[in-house]
Amino acid sequence: MARPRRGHELAAETVIDAAAEVFAANGFSASTLDQVAERLGVTRQSVLGRFPSKRDLFRAVLDRDRHWADQMLIAAASIDDASPFASLIRFLGLGEEGRARIRLQHVLQGEAIAGDADTRAFILERNRVIHDQIFQRAQRADALGILAPGWTVASSATAIMALINGLQTLILLDPDAPVKDAFDRAMAGFILKGEEE
Repeated sequence: MARPRRGHELAAETVIDAAAEVFAANGFSASTLDQVAERLGVTRQSVLGRFPSKRDLFRAVLDRDRHWADQMLIAAASIDDASPFASLIRFLGLGEEGRARIRLQHVLQGEAIAGDADTRAFILERNRVIHDQIFQRAQRADALGILAPGWTVASSATAIMALINGLQTLILLDPDAPVKDAFDRAMAGFILKGEEE
């Protein structure tokens, strides 16, 4: 990350970038404005000049992440009928930026479970958005008559959501884990196969 030169006003986005890295490394509770300032090479007062509190800065990080997640969404009209679940791979965080985003999400999940209101609201909203994307695809597969036997729209959406969450954890712990192959094989299992020739 490019450090701002001393004596120049910090851009809000620069502060948000640094804060996102600090929050992803430490969570909200254990992070401090001093750590954000140190990452930027400025004083705590400089950070406070942009954001009046750690909570305000945290909300700005979450707002930016929501915007990024919104850009990831695919309209229901563009779902591939031949493989309706394939595009969900974008939620695995296979690229460097994606991993940074899901790292923040996974670190905050623990704090959400522990009861922090802002992180809980963020995680619940993020999960709802991803679940809606999966549910749309399960509905489409069901409407086409290709949802594998034994799966309902609701049960397949829940199972795929859990699978994505687990694969995200694996890739955060080991970027070389073969999650793409596991994802592809699992998604194929939700689709009714044609008759053997």
